Amino acid sequence: MKNILKQAAMSILLVALVCSFCVTPAMAATEFIGETKENSAVVSDESAELAASSGWVKKSSGRFEYYSKAGKVTKKLVKKNGFFRYYLKKNGKWKAQKKVWVTISHNQYYANAKGKVTTIYYGASKKAKRYSGGKWKYVKNDTLRLANGNVYYFSANGIRQTKHSWYKINDNRHVLVGEKGSDTVDYLLKKDGGAWKCYVSTKKGWDKFRSKWAQAYGKIYYFDATGKASRIYYVESMKCYEYKNGKYVMWRNTTKYIGKYLLYFGSDGIRVTKSGWYRISSDKEIYVNSQGVVTDSRTPVKETTGHSATGWYTIKLSNGSTKQVYGYFDYDAENTIIRQLNAYRKANGLNELTRSQSLMNSARVRAYECSYSFSHTRPDGTQCFTASSEMNGENIAAGYPSADAAMIAWKNSPGHDANMKLSLFSKIGVGVFVAVSSDNCGYKYYYVQNFGI
Repeated sequence: MKNILKQAAMSILLVALVCSFCVTPAMAATEFIGETKENSAVVSDESAELAASSGWVKKSSGRFEYYSKAGKVTKKLVKKNGFFRYYLKKNGKWKAQKKVWVTISHNQYYANAKGKVTTIYYGASKKAKRYSGGKWKYVKNDTLRLANGNVYYFSANGIRQTKHSWYKINDNRHVLVGEKGSDTVDYLLKKDGGAWKCYVSTKKGWDKFRSKWAQAYGKIYYFDATGKASRIYYVESMKCYEYKNGKYVMWRNTTKYIGKYLLYFGSDGIRVTKSGWYRISSDKEIYVNSQGVVTDSRTPVKETTGHSATGWYTIKLSNGSTKQVYGYFDYDAENTIIRQLNAYRKANGLNELTRSQSLMNSARVRAYECSYSFSHTRPDGTQCFTASSEMNGENIAAGYPSADAAMIAWKNSPGHDANMKLSLFSKIGVGVFVAVSSDNCGYKYYYVQNFGI
C-alpha cells in the first residue's frame, strides 16, 4: 500500500486499519422510490427522465418498464404489496429476481432474498437509504456495497465520500477510501475480539490482509497469517505492543522487527535511538546505530579467573560531562606484566615490587581512561597522579596485541624503561583494558603501570 496506507518499511520509520462488515442489505419494507426525510411515508421521485424508446421507461411512480429494441417489455420494477420488486420475463413468464441489484438511470435498487427492494442509492445526490427495523433510514457514517460490487463510505451527513482518506466509523472500525485510485472503500480496519484486523475489499466480499505490514493513523501494524495485528508500533510514543492472551502487551528490553528494521525497546518500553551497545540479557548484547536500528549483536564476555566481565565504565570530562566506554579487564595479561616486570628488575639487581590494591585500582581506571584519551593527563584535565595517592610514576601503552609485546615496547623506550628500573619504587599496580566498543583512540588493548614508593 502507498500514501496513507503504506507497506511498512521505515524511514524510521514508522499506521491504523479495522473490522469486517456486512454490506449486503437484508431488509423488509414498504414501498420506497426516491428520497424523503428520515422515516417519512411520503416520498419524492428523484428518478431522471427516461427515454420513451428502448431502455427503461417510467410508467408511474410505482412502475418502471424496460423495453427491448424490438419494443417488448422484458424487465420491470413495480410496486406490489407495499414493496418494489424487480422482474425479468423469461419464456413468456415474469419471474421475481432476488438478491440482485437493478440500475435505472442514476439510481440503483437492491432486491433482497425475498425479492423486496430494501436498499436504494441515488446517484444524483450520492445518498442511499436502507429499510431496517420497520423504518427507512439514510446510510450515515457507514458503508454500502453497490451494484458494481464495490464498497462505498457514506459520511455522517449521508453523502458518499470520494476523498482519499481514512474515515472513522467508530472506535473499533475505520475505512480507507481511494487508496487504489478510485473513490471506493479499499481497506477496513476493525477490532474484533480484542485484536485489530485488516480486510481488503474485493468484488466478492472482504479478504483478510495477511502476513503484511501496514501504516495508518500514526501506527504501524503487522498482520500475521491469521489476519490479526500481532504487533502495533506507535510512531509518536515509540512504543510497541504485542497481542498476547487476548490483549496487547507492551514490549520491554527486547528487540523486534518493525517492517524490515530491527528495533530495540528499553526497560521503559520506549524505542532506543541513542547509538551504542546495550545488554538485553545475561548472554546477549546488541548495537543500536545512529538511526536507531539494531545492526549487530554479540555474546558478552563473562568474568573468569582470567578476565572480568564486560561492562560500561564512566569517564569524567573537563567540561563536567561524562562519557562511557565498554570493555573488560584482562587479569591474565596484568599478572603477566607484573611477573615479567619483577623478573626484569631482579635481573638488573633491583628489588621486586609488591602488588598494591590501590595502585591496581588506579591502573585499571587509567587503562579505560586511556581508551578515551591516550595521555598522562586524565580526561577531566588533572594529572595521572590524582588517580591514587600512592602513585609516583606511570607507564602507558596501547595497541599491542599481548602483554609480552607491551613489555618489549616499554623496555625499548628509555623513559618507560627508566621507570621500570627505578630503585625508589617498591609498589606496583597494573591495568589492562580491552575495549569492546569504539573509542576515541581506536585501539583494542590498553596497558598501564602505576608505580609507588
